[in-house]
Amino acid sequence: MAISYSYDFGKQLDLAKVKGKLKMSSLDNDKNILFLFADPLFLILFKSGRLRVVHKERSVEALRKSLIVMNPRLRDIIQEIAKASGVKSDVDSIISSGDVEKGSEPIERQGLNGIGFSIFRELSIAAPEKVLGAYQRERISTQAGESIGRRLACAAKDRKDLESKLLEVIKSEGLGVPSSIPVDKSEKLRDEVQKPDAIFRVLESTSYGLVPEGKAMCDLIRGLIRGAYCAYLSRENVNVIETRCWGLGDVYCEFRVYFLKS
Repeated sequence: MAISYSYDFGKQLDLAKVKGKLKMSSLDNDKNILFLFADPLFLILFKSGRLRVVHKERSVEALRKSLIVMNPRLRDIIQEIAKASGVKSDVDSIISSGDVEKGSEPIERQGLNGIGFSIFRELSIAAPEKVLGAYQRERISTQAGESIGRRLACAAKDRKDLESKLLEVIKSEGLGVPSSIPVDKSEKLRDEVQKPDAIFRVLESTSYGLVPEGKAMCDLIRGLIRGAYCAYLSRENVNVIETRCWGLGDVYCEFRVYFLKS
């Protein structure tokens, strides 16, 4: 079940004007979205005219309660967005259109290397899950990623070279826009008991724009990273956790790598 609400403005929005008016944030050169954290709600505004709202606890029950409490603030934000983009619909009609999100957001995104993004996602996520179920879909995607990662590690000269190759293959194959995050400068997760050994962030990943369902979705990338480290280190006690994902209501995906003790 989706853990997000969406509101429809009924037209494409001028995100540049909205950003200036509301001081919303953007990601690098991504012209599809703006986002804003209005504690406890996380808002994502799509150029297509849809506003997605997710509760920080990633719970639809908590979201429903907060929408009532936060109604005046949310109403002001929707009104400002409509005014900045010349939307003629009144605020009440936009708010009344709000409902639990049911479909993925149409977005402009470059295709993968040799295959369209929508086709890839249907083959790698949607269709396998419908036919085989979520568990088997995850296993297939993770195994595919690990196989690629293990082959990648064979040519790595050292760990720095390995991580450079990981970033390059994610980018060159169209899986997203990756970067490595310094571990010492990263945020400390509430339930994290061990400091990560590496952190990768991916913008416009394979789950880009998907409806949040309370679970991480980028198993191919997660498997790719794990397979590469396992092969390079010649050990299997490597754990990769996707702590941020579009499937969790975030606007980018983040993978934390842990070398577990034997």
